[in-house]
Order: sequence, then C-alpha cells, then structure tokens
Amino acid sequence: MVPFTPDDLPDCAGRLFDFYEKHPEVLRLATWHRRERGTAVERDPAVAGPARGDKLASLEAVRKERGGTPGFPPATLLILVLAIASAWGPTNAASMPATTSPGSNPAHCRNAIMEAVRRLL
Repeated sequence: MVPFTPDDLPDCAGRLFDFYEKHPEVLRLATWHRRERGTAVERDPAVAGPARGDKLASLEAVRKERGGTPGFPPATLLILVLAIASAWGPTNAASMPATTSPGSNPAHCRNAIMEAVRRLL
C-alpha cells in the first residue's frame, strides 16, 4: 500500500507512519502475525516472499550506486527503517504517556521518524 523508495528511505518511513496513522489495524495485524509465527520467518511467504527480496535487492543497488558506502546490510537496514516508522504505532503507543502518543502531535512524530532514518543512513 506504501510504495517502497530505497533511494529516499526517510520519506518512505514518513509515508509508512502516515499509513499506520490512517490504518492502525494493519500494524496491529502485523504485530499479531509476528507473535504467532514463532521462529519460522524464513518459511513464511508474508515475510520472506518476493516482495522482501525485491526490497533488499533495491537497497543493495542504491548502496552500490552511491559508491558502496559502508553501513548496515540491506536486511538490517530494512528492519530498522520499518521499526522506526512504526515507533508511535498503536502497538507501541499504549505503553507511552498520552503526551507522546501519535494523537498528541502526529507532525512531530512524523518529523522525528524521518530525521531518525536520515541519521541512520
């Protein structure tokens, strides 16, 4: 639902945050799925399917295009970006004070997510 843009990961993370704000049920279902699957990640087509492989390949292509800069391997980078984008999601916000929940200032949350991914890169 959110186009993956490996050459602009901060914007991609911001758009993921926007999507999670509008569709919190998706993040809830994804969290439930992670809890239920146990350690069978490599056999799960929803997690290890072609879409994930395409994302990893495109991240590697961008890395090479930019001179092979050192940094996180594509799989690690993808996991970190997804985790940052969902930091204020419905599954995490419940344990935070109301002043840091997404509803308190979504623009602040979105900007923080994008800046965190920028710094990660």
